[in-house]
Amino acid sequence: MELLIREGLKPEEFNDGVLGRTLDKLHRAGPEGIFMQIAANAYGEYSGRFLHGDTTSMSLQGAYEREEGDLDAVPIQITHGYSKDHRPDLKQFIVS
Repeated sequence: MELLIREGLKPEEFNDGVLGRTLDKLHRAGPEGIFMQIAANAYGEYSGRFLHGDTTSMSLQGAYEREEGDLDAVPIQITHGYSKDHRPDLKQFIVS
């Protein structure tokens, strides 16, 4: 526990109540932002030693149309392209 979190913690201090409250706090704070902060801290700590980028594509079905000028409001770009699912007929977005 000391290596993972901090000194002085004992395994018996972690129970269902603690886990539930922690998950509630993570949900309220936004897991994406927390992950980005952890990743940025790790990058700053290990910058220059290693860097690994991974991507995955998610295939989609259906119509995903945008109105003119709506491009800035859409956080992802849905398009055709190389498909890791071997389905070039489907639209996709990539998570990196």
